[in-house]
Amino acid sequence: MAGGKHKNRSNRNQGYLASSEPNSPTIASPGYTITPEKQDMDLKSLLMMMMEGIKKKIQEKTGLLCYDTAPENALAPYYMAKIINKRPAHSKTMYMDVLTVWIHVIAEPLASLSSVYEQLQGLEEALTEDIALPDGFEVIVQSNTGIEMIKTEEKEKEHIALVYEFIVCHGLKCCN
Repeated sequence: MAGGKHKNRSNRNQGYLASSEPNSPTIASPGYTITPEKQDMDLKSLLMMMMEGIKKKIQEKTGLLCYDTAPENALAPYYMAKIINKRPAHSKTMYMDVLTVWIHVIAEPLASLSSVYEQLQGLEEALTEDIALPDGFEVIVQSNTGIEMIKTEEKEKEHIALVYEFIVCHGLKCCN
């Protein structure tokens, strides 16, 4: 450019972008303001809602119980789901989190491998359907990332841990 003036391209729209600060108020839709307190409450309830949605879907589609913490006297076969990781994955327009969920397949004692694999297949089929969440939350991506472990536990129960990742949108970034 002539005269030694350089245009700073990276800052040209600086005044028009939503704040990247995690605790700044943001308008998700007309009349709905996300305050830092509201966002923290929403994220805490996101984990609980996600667990309930996963458990409900698995139980509806497989006919087997799904726990977040299995009781001592739980009778196999059953499933157990645990959120083991939550990390932000915000885009320019959305607040999103990636939730990593381990879903444990607990087979009957002395079950044949074919019955264990049938239980695993039932889980995979159940989670081909979207997890339903309340208004304000939406599952954007739901993917099976594979088997994390296979082991035989006490009383000869087969235990398989399957890993799923869910990307959940919990708010839109809008310009004021």
